[in-house]
Amino acid sequence: MPRSRIFHICRVIAFVAVLGGLLGALILAVSPDLHKAIHRDADHGDHQCLVTILCNGGCPPDAAPILVVVPLPEVREAPIVEIRSAESLLARGVLHQRGPPAGFGFA
Repeated sequence: MPRSRIFHICRVIAFVAVLGGLLGALILAVSPDLHKAIHRDADHGDHQCLVTILCNGGCPPDAAPILVVVPLPEVREAPIVEIRSAESLLARGVLHQRGPPAGFGFA
């Protein structure tokens, strides 16, 4: 199965699951007896779930965090180093002349 087809099927499944959950919560909000059958503490004052939020008119506006979108810095391309220059350094032996300092225990 192509990757885009699997992605589409996953999106449809996620959409159906979210829609089903929301419709289920709306049905429970209309029927308090059914809500009590699912949640034993549904009649307590400190009980919080999606059904009680829907029954109370939604969540307060200060409950959601404020998201700030920061633009990303501009990405600049790095200069391309020619491989010939590195090859010429190896050919001349310039890179072979360097090594660790003597006396550090490197053999």
